[in-house]
Amino acid sequence: MKLANLKPDADGYIIDGDTGERVVFYECDPAKNFLCDKRMCRAAAGEGEGAVGFCSCTPEPAFRKEGGRAFYKRWNGEYYGREYIEEVGTHA
Repeated sequence: MKLANLKPDADGYIIDGDTGERVVFYECDPAKNFLCDKRMCRAAAGEGEGAVGFCSCTPEPAFRKEGGRAFYKRWNGEYYGREYIEEVGTHA
């Protein structure tokens, strides 16, 4: 999956533009994520309102934070929120 191909569908869910499937995201552990340059990282600062940065998630299960839950990202008209899901199949 190429991050550049991600886009919202008609219902606001982030999908893979190539397959049309919803993308499962995970809370990111920056220490595990060797692909990210971390210029936009908020994961290390936490999820509080005062956290600096924009990104705290990853679509790569190998980079997930220990104990983090899987979720879909969905546009609600103002911002992308998280819709937590139960993991099944290849996303577990």
